[in-house]
Amino acid sequence: MDVLEPETVWVHGRRYRFFESNVWSNQRSAPYQEEYQTELDDMTSEACENDSIEIEQIDGGKFRHTLDIPNTFNGHIVGYKGDTKKKLERETKTTIRVPLKNSTDLVTITGYTKGDVISCRQRIDLLIEFSRRKIPPTHFVSIPLKNDEIVQNYESFKDRILTDSEFKHSGVVEDMFISPSKLHLTVGMLLLLDEKEMKEAADVLNECVETIVKPIMKDLKEPLMVKIQGLDYMNDDPTKVSVLYGKILPNEKLQEIANKVFGFFLEKQLMRVERTESVKLHMTVINSSKLIPIDQRRRSRRIYFNAVRILSAFQDYNFGEIEVKTLDICQRDTKEADGSYKIITRVELT
Repeated sequence: MDVLEPETVWVHGRRYRFFESNVWSNQRSAPYQEEYQTELDDMTSEACENDSIEIEQIDGGKFRHTLDIPNTFNGHIVGYKGDTKKKLERETKTTIRVPLKNSTDLVTITGYTKGDVISCRQRIDLLIEFSRRKIPPTHFVSIPLKNDEIVQNYESFKDRILTDSEFKHSGVVEDMFISPSKLHLTVGMLLLLDEKEMKEAADVLNECVETIVKPIMKDLKEPLMVKIQGLDYMNDDPTKVSVLYGKILPNEKLQEIANKVFGFFLEKQLMRVERTESVKLHMTVINSSKLIPIDQRRRSRRIYFNAVRILSAFQDYNFGEIEVKTLDICQRDTKEADGSYKIITRVELT
């Protein structure tokens, strides 16, 4: 059925269909491999000639197109020992110039017809799209949860778990706890690989706040508050937990804003749906992955701890309440002088 009804994907306003294949894969392990053979929609000569991408004619009757893409993907275009690049060039009858690492030059495609150049560009677009799916998110849209009440209650919660003999055999250690300066609600994850993509995300957040969030805020008769009370965990077995989080008490307007911000970024193709279209609002307090080096987390097994006693002791624990005033885009795995995430943009909601 995957062949008869393959998955479709939108890239730069065009819809493609693809099916899984071994044609482009390599048996040897390599840092970059293309794993999909693509089939393009509506790739007639007429469609190619009328495509909107910018192509210039150069000496010798050739055509050239320049790609402004994050240089993170240059290696993906080249592939293992240049195999992906050679295959692209052979099948599209083009020549691809990929700049060296750390160069500011752009990728260029040269061919004898516009159709060949466009075909190559669209294949590269798909290759980049699938490569993106393998790269972990770099940033996230968040609601900060830092005030004196929450920080004080969180520190008391942390100190009791680390010092009370009741939790001695839980397996929780100090390095698993989130820095109090990093407490937040995650609205959605982002993959931003260069300054251009960061600026685009910042512009989208500003547009979203102006067109969606502020109208909702204006209709509120009182400040929009977040209250965190009680604990919950991410899996089905309380004896094998990797993430423990503070529960957000139900708030219809807060949930509406989170869902609509997520949906707005989704429409702009900056976020993807992960399991549910309703944002799961939570404040992470303990995360065992913090014990694993950042560059090893995707390959390492999870570390679990026993949360049974902690869940029982803190089932109604009040972490505090805070007014929602801003939406931030933060960079993951960063640490400022005060222990907080690096913020690339902050937008006031009122």
